[in-house]
Amino acid sequence: MTSNTSTLGKATILPAPVTPTETPWSSTLPSLKEWTNRNAWTMGLLLFNTKDAVGRGINIDGTAAEAWQSYIDIYENASGMARQNTVQDLRNTLYTNHTDFDLFITTL
Repeated sequence: MTSNTSTLGKATILPAPVTPTETPWSSTLPSLKEWTNRNAWTMGLLLFNTKDAVGRGINIDGTAAEAWQSYIDIYENASGMARQNTVQDLRNTLYTNHTDFDLFITTL
């Protein structure tokens, strides 16, 4: 009977331990380490592409998802105020008999 492995006078070679491979960037189930790295990258992108993120009220203490939600909240508030200002300007714009009609339409 012959054996494929011999331990007499030779070192036994064991296979390398199996380690989990990195998941693709688009994976919805990354490992904790990968998620932490991706969250840091995303937060960095948000902050480096925003002038004075703290002054604008962006939440930088939590996750990138929480920071993104604060961007959305601030945008919606700013959009609502701009909408109210526009409505008020339209209500205050009146045409009188001696006003140039083309200028009035342009103002609207």
